[in-house]
Amino acid sequence: MARRVLARLPLCLGKHCRQSATIGRMVRAARLLWARLEFGCSGDGERLGLWPTLSSKKAPSMPVSMYTISIPVFIQHLNGLDTVLDKAAAWAAARKVNEADLLNMRLSPDMYNLARQVRAATDHAANAAGRLAGKEPLKFANDETTIAQLKDRIAKTIDYLKGVKQSEIDGTEGKDISITFPSGQRRQFTGQSLLLGNSLPNFWFHTTTAYDIVRQCGVEVWQARFYGNTARVVFCHTQPALRCTRRRPPKPC
Repeated sequence: MARRVLARLPLCLGKHCRQSATIGRMVRAARLLWARLEFGCSGDGERLGLWPTLSSKKAPSMPVSMYTISIPVFIQHLNGLDTVLDKAAAWAAARKVNEADLLNMRLSPDMYNLARQVRAATDHAANAAGRLAGKEPLKFANDETTIAQLKDRIAKTIDYLKGVKQSEIDGTEGKDISITFPSGQRRQFTGQSLLLGNSLPNFWFHTTTAYDIVRQCGVEVWQARFYGNTARVVFCHTQPALRCTRRRPPKPC
């Protein structure tokens, strides 16, 4: 019974394909499901042209280097974090909120406060770059008490990252790196496992948590700002379909 219904469904819907792309997709999905029920996985559906063979399409190759997935990513999101702090500073000034109280906010009692989240984000970015490139690590006093000081820390980190050459990072996938953590634990990494399994996940965790703390306090920050983008994406419901447009952001407060 199901096969008879599915076999007739494309014929019933086909009359309206020209009127709606959505119905057209439904037709193709119905034909695919009908063919799978009718022919199973024997490949007859591919032979009859009901769906394209996977072997006939080669996935496009996209070269990715250690540099392109590290330094530009760190710089982009640190710029976004800097913008988030700008919005937080403007929000605190407008409502006469003490910056020290804002920087001491945290998502949970057992998590770092806002100031330390920013410090950790800059540390993971700079330490990853330094260890991969074999450069002297960037050091801070970790005594920032204002948003301006944290923004200065971010700026210094970005300058440090910009000083790292692509030739110093590329080819470090198999580099042996040993790290002794504050707990005294010592771990061995390759360059790739350090970047993909430790540095990037921790960097994104701390930048995201800093953003979440600011949003939890009531600061209005667009998601695109967090990504380090200057334009925002606005989704609006229109008929007959959902349309996405890009607009310039309004002037900052």
